[in-house]
Amino acid sequence: MTELPEVIVRDGTAVVGVVADDAGRRIIGVRLSDGSALVCDLLVDATGRQARSLGWLKELGYAGPPVSPVAVDTHYASRTYRREALPPRDWKAAAVIGAPETRRLAVALPWEGGRWIVGLVGINGELPPTDEADRIAFARSLGSPVIAELMEASEPLSEPVAYRFAANQRRHVEKMRHYPLGWVLIGDAVCSLDPIYGQGMSTAAQQAAALADCLDRSSGIDRAFTRSYFRAATLPVAMAWSITVGGDFAYAGTTGRKPPGTDLLNRYMARVNIAAQHDATVCIRFSEVAGLIRRPEWLLTPAFVLRVLRFARRGPAGEHPASASAGTQAA
Repeated sequence: MTELPEVIVRDGTAVVGVVADDAGRRIIGVRLSDGSALVCDLLVDATGRQARSLGWLKELGYAGPPVSPVAVDTHYASRTYRREALPPRDWKAAAVIGAPETRRLAVALPWEGGRWIVGLVGINGELPPTDEADRIAFARSLGSPVIAELMEASEPLSEPVAYRFAANQRRHVEKMRHYPLGWVLIGDAVCSLDPIYGQGMSTAAQQAAALADCLDRSSGIDRAFTRSYFRAATLPVAMAWSITVGGDFAYAGTTGRKPPGTDLLNRYMARVNIAAQHDATVCIRFSEVAGLIRRPEWLLTPAFVLRVLRFARRGPAGEHPASASAGTQAA
């Protein structure tokens, strides 16, 4: 990023407030921790789910956007391993999802430097362990042994790192009616999603693309520009929100406003998950939707639904009957 001539990075500098015009209707700069001010035409708040600028705008009399929380209380325990040739496998990455009542899942992803990163996940009260023997037992309890076998055959390179994600949070910027000009939110400041689904950076990138497009099409930083951007930023957020929140409501204990049709969709997605273990077409299509490359409607075309139902009849691949609603996805 610093190689771009238009980009200047200010290391060791914190923004502590905003500077508004005399009427308080336009943001014209920011106040820095060293007491100086930096003038700007547009302030883009990318400070994450805290969205620090909202507190500063409140001092100017602006209320923040409506917020929708969905509490899921997800706990992670991740560890890196040396990537060995054994055990023999025909996959590059794997996700093993326990039945919803177990509130457990695990992922193994290849990392640069010849490493794996293995994450164990517990949801709504289920805590993944940090002791290695207990971690392996946790991974083996999911039904499919692939991640447990990988951990047993690989040398740990780091200590387990624990992380907690308490709730999804969406700020409905598209519903805002009163805001200063020269200010927008982006990324997790707009929508913070359960990291299990890997959609946070994707939605942030799509919002950045929407912001660039709105800037290109606008004659100035006016109200029409802001409304246009907030509407455009809502599109990728709404799609990711339906996928993430819908998935989280498959687990008992998730609280918040449930999107309409979630229970029916989750029953269908359980079949998609099973069919993806047997059919590459289903696996690829599901991955494309989860990665926001395709819209969710691509999982509901008649031909695709019939394909899902046909392959889902085979049941979970390589799993015992007690894990009938669980699944393993490998790529």
